[in-house]
Amino acid sequence: MFQNYFKIAIRKIMCASETGLYYLLSKDFIKMIGFSVLLAVPLSYVFYDKLFLYFLIRYGLGLGFVEVVISALFLFFIGFIFIIWQTNKVAKSNPAMNLRYE
Repeated sequence: MFQNYFKIAIRKIMCASETGLYYLLSKDFIKMIGFSVLLAVPLSYVFYDKLFLYFLIRYGLGLGFVEVVISALFLFFIGFIFIIWQTNKVAKSNPAMNLRYE
């Protein structure tokens, strides 16, 4: 965590743009959110549609494609909000305060 502050402070001193900082900090988190969607969609489909509805509710409608897409988009939306919030906090900070401790 502290390495990121140091890395961001050095880039800010070297006149990096805020969009570059947003890209630098958010690209790994976006990859993790994408990986979690790829992992969660099949697991949730198997759990909800095959096990839950088959054993508990015999006449359920099931889990459709629209519900999966909406939930994946909601996950990306919530992830982007938190990524932008934290990145904005780091990008707006004073680089001298972060470099003081190094």
